Amino acid sequence: MEKSYSTNGRICAICGDRSSGFHYGVQSCEGCKSFFKRTVQKQLHYTCVESMSCQIDKNNRIRCQFCRFQKCLSLGMLKEAVREDRAPGGRPRIKSLIGMKENADTFVSSELITQLIQARPDAMPKRRPDYLELGFAEICPLNPVEIVMELVLQEVDLIVAWAYKIPGFRSWIGTIRLASFLQRSSAHQGSVMLAKDVLLNPEHSFNVVLEQWSSQLACFAYKLQSLQLDMAEFACVNAIMLFEQETSSGLKNREMVDFILNRSLDALRDYIKCSYPDKPSRFAHILLRLPTLRSVSSKMAHECLFAQSFLNLAVPHVLSFILEVKR
Repeated sequence: MEKSYSTNGRICAICGDRSSGFHYGVQSCEGCKSFFKRTVQKQLHYTCVESMSCQIDKNNRIRCQFCRFQKCLSLGMLKEAVREDRAPGGRPRIKSLIGMKENADTFVSSELITQLIQARPDAMPKRRPDYLELGFAEICPLNPVEIVMELVLQEVDLIVAWAYKIPGFRSWIGTIRLASFLQRSSAHQGSVMLAKDVLLNPEHSFNVVLEQWSSQLACFAYKLQSLQLDMAEFACVNAIMLFEQETSSGLKNREMVDFILNRSLDALRDYIKCSYPDKPSRFAHILLRLPTLRSVSSKMAHECLFAQSFLNLAVPHVLSFILEVKR
């Protein structure tokens, strides 16, 4: 199927037509931009006569308005970005942001936080004792490092599944950071909770590589626990770490990445301002933890590559790629 490209090589994320720019959070054409704006401003409601899974492309985008609008939303178009009215002279009237509970406009932040929490329920600490402690005290037929690698790979699967549920992520694919299981570990001081409810305890790790990994992660998990992040805060931190890049070299759709990152930062700031009015420095304290997390992540990536090269360790291709990106 032939695709029409704009002069900058970008196409509409909704229908594949020529993109005229970044509209309401997504690269889109004038047709989809106008359709989304009209639908939001007039509060139009559509129905689908099929199975609510119609294909939307340049040739049939007008056949099902319901599925077209749902695709706009799923790819990250923001209702809140549509200007409801304009002041004389064509300048938009900007509504002030007073607080989540006082101003209805701040549902932008609360809605995003809700989506992030619902997308990643597995990342929250478990309060029940149905987990397996992985200490390798017994004789194990497999390389214990390989077992942990497999568990980390399962973590990657969870992170990817979660990331695809973030509004706007599907129109951009970037690198993935391996850090989301630290919050889940906060319920088990001194240990790290991996995928499949497996608890990694550094005191029982009879392997020098595992001992280093688990000790580093457990140490940072303890620091993270000291912040006592609630589910909303942790959901925002996940999104911030996912989209925050150390360098823009080779990164496509930088505008999209920055947009989602700023949305996540704004959501975290607004939520803390509303939920913790007596802790004005809480937002800053949380952000100050992130450089340490990046440092731990980079160090572990280096050690994983070392294990792969010098311990003849079989590392899954996707995990090896992520580690190379992070090095």
